[in-house]
This record gives sequence, structure tokens and C-alpha cells, in this order.
Amino acid sequence: MISMTLGYMTNYHQVDKSSLYSPDGVWKISKLSKSSACGDIKRHLRSHGANAMMQDQDEANEHEQQQANDIETKLSPLITRLDDVEKRVEHLEMTEKDWQANPPASKTDVRQIWDKLEDMENRLRRNNVRFVGFPEGREGGDAVKFLEELLPNLLDREGRREIEQAHRVASQRPTPGDRPRLILARFLRLSDWDAVLRAARNKGKLSWGNSTVMLFPDYPRATKMKRDKFRECKKKLHELGVSFRMLFPAKLRIETSEGEKAFDCPRKAKAFRDAMQ
Repeated sequence: MISMTLGYMTNYHQVDKSSLYSPDGVWKISKLSKSSACGDIKRHLRSHGANAMMQDQDEANEHEQQQANDIETKLSPLITRLDDVEKRVEHLEMTEKDWQANPPASKTDVRQIWDKLEDMENRLRRNNVRFVGFPEGREGGDAVKFLEELLPNLLDREGRREIEQAHRVASQRPTPGDRPRLILARFLRLSDWDAVLRAARNKGKLSWGNSTVMLFPDYPRATKMKRDKFRECKKKLHELGVSFRMLFPAKLRIETSEGEKAFDCPRKAKAFRDAMQ
């Protein structure tokens, strides 16, 4: 209103005062007043409208900023996970390149390596015999001499069987009343190893003093498990009166009227045995 009044006063001074009281002067004053008031009103509306628009724009900007903040908050974990995925993919790509440059062994390669290691162990232990039942300490300090001297009487076989080395298995000495430790002996010649085991098998029960003595080949665990799978088949062959023999390391040889048949698969040996009945 103050601006409107000032405007009116400004317009009033622009009018010739000598004509104020004429009809035409009154009309001019009225026209100037209306024109000034309209201009002030328009300026007032423009000012308030601009302020309102600026306030609305500020509110809109604030709302958009809040939405952007919410979106950023939700995207932050996803971005972190994406970074982690990228790192893992990069690691896998590097690993694949390493594998391509140095490919790992396949199952076939591992099987071949395992078979070679098993064969090496079998050969290293081929001439070994495990003596079970000799009382603890009876061998004195020389187990080789002890076995070489008693074997002819134990097996009822003449001739000296040369033993390369022999010792008690396990380091801790058993207490009185416990089972004595076995003696592991390695024969110098494979022929002596075979002759000793064959003689022990043919004689049956072996006695030394008041002790029962048993002899076993020193097979690795894997080889022993393979040989044990033929146990049922060997039992049935024995009942049928069929001659057979286990070959090293784990092969069953069956004697027939048509010749000998050798099997390294227990299932095939069983099928052949069943066909003989």
C-alpha cells in the first residue's frame, strides 16, 4: 500500500495544478491513480509469485536430493558386492591362465602315478617276511643270525637262507604279558623268500619251544586289500579240490585241465570258478 501511495503521489505531481479542479483534471487524476495502482499490484503479484515459485523449486530440489540419497544408500551394498565379484572374476581368470600354463594332473595321471608308487613299494618290500610269535628278546642282539640258524629246524629244510637284515618292528618294547613285537626280515634272494614261505605253508603249524610261530609276506596295505578280495574264491577252489596260487602282487592263478588261467579281477575269477562246478 505504501508503494501504491507513493506512486499516486508521484503521478499527482506530474499533473498541472491549475487544471486540478476542472472536470478534465479530475478525470486525469483518476486515470493516473488507477494506472499506478494496477502497476503496483502487478509488481506485488510478480514479487510474491516469484518467491512462491522459488520456494516450490527449493522444495522440489530438496525432495530430489533426498531421493538421490536414498538411491545411493540402496546402491552402496550392491556396488560393494559388484567390486567383490569383479575381484573374484579377476582371480579366476588369473588362476585359469596359470592352469593353462601349468595344467594340473588329470585323474588318469594321478592313477598312473599312484600305480607306479604302489609298484615301487611292492618291489622294495618284495623279499620281506614277517615273523610273528617269537618271544621278546630271544634273538639277542643279532636277529639275522638268530633267524638263519633256526629256520632249517623250524621248516624242516636243509640249507642256509641268507638274510640281508632283520629287526623287531616298533620302537617301544612291550610290557610283560603283552604280545611280542614281530620280526621283519629281508632275504637277500627272492628264491629264498619264496622257498621259506612255501615251506611254511606246506608244513602248516610251526612251533618254536612253547611258542606258535607264523610267517607272512610283507605286503603294502593296498596290495594286501587287493589280495584279500580273492579270499572267498580261494576258499571255494580249495573245497572243490582245484589247485591255485596267488601271484605277486595280487593275481590268482588257477590250474585247469586246459592249462592255467590267471585273474587280476576277483569278479572274473569268481565267474570262472562258478562255471567249473
